[in-house]
Amino acid sequence: MTPEALETLLAGVPSGRLDLPVSALDPPTAAYLGRFLPTGRLLLTGCERAEAPGPVTIEGTGSGAPFDRADVTLRFTLTGDTVSRVEVIVRPAADWSLADTFPPLRGTLLGTLRFSGAVLRLDTDLIAESGEPPVPTATWMAFEGNLLIRPGMELVGLLFPGESHPLSGEITMVSLAPPGITPAAPLVPSVALYGPADAGLDLGLFTLTNLRYGLFGLPDLNYHTLDHRVRGRWSSRRASRCRRAA
Repeated sequence: MTPEALETLLAGVPSGRLDLPVSALDPPTAAYLGRFLPTGRLLLTGCERAEAPGPVTIEGTGSGAPFDRADVTLRFTLTGDTVSRVEVIVRPAADWSLADTFPPLRGTLLGTLRFSGAVLRLDTDLIAESGEPPVPTATWMAFEGNLLIRPGMELVGLLFPGESHPLSGEITMVSLAPPGITPAAPLVPSVALYGPADAGLDLGLFTLTNLRYGLFGLPDLNYHTLDHRVRGRWSSRRASRCRRAA
């Protein structure tokens, strides 16, 4: 995409609104972002364009799914006469749930969890890491945020004390349906989030070390109805035990 074509797409920003069709971007970028934007568009209100030198940066508020009411930063990096990188950085409100952005997670373990300080990042630089050759449709969204420990999470709170835990990981939109099926099965999120690495727990006579837990959303397919569902799972890594010296 040329700088002139980019300016055409951003023509509505001075009026405070952006309606960006991902199909107008280069094909790898459109294939990647389109996995996470089921309507094929990124809608922002209250837009402002940063005046600082560097990447073309637009800030606004998401309008409609999947980033409704979230703070969104859209960034285009230019290399010569080409847009070489596109980033969409989403900061949901406090007490946000994954199910707020990914409805297939409603009713699952992941859908019940709440986060503060969550940041969802789509970055076309990640396409290069998706495989050899790169596969835009297999490229993930990066995630980081603080999991809020609430009543009912006693096991997590026992092994990993604290009112919140920093988590990071990846979310990938997938379909397990055979290709060519009509109508196509909607994409669902495959989730892998991990807690702090190498945590420890003092149990008095000995200390558990190398503790870590993960939260997963595992899609599967009903082959009779061709409907997806996502199963939530929590797991912890086996710990080492260090005996306290007498």
